[in-house]
Amino acid sequence: WKNNLFVGSLIFEYLERIVLDGSKVVERIKVLDKIGRVRNVVESPNGFLYIGVDGKGIIKILPN
Repeated sequence: WKNNLFVGSLIFEYLERIVLDGSKVVERIKVLDKIGRVRNVVESPNGFLYIGVDGKGIIKILPN
């Protein structure tokens, strides 16, 4: 996930991956859409992403 920023949306209910080159955004990708209200996104030391979603609990995403 180097040079990537993951942003969750409460209102629009998606998880977005933002690819950075320094401080410049070079790409925006919706990773998950209509998943529910995203409350929190955390990366673990082993590279997994954990997404806290209202009413669904925690979703785990593995790096490629």
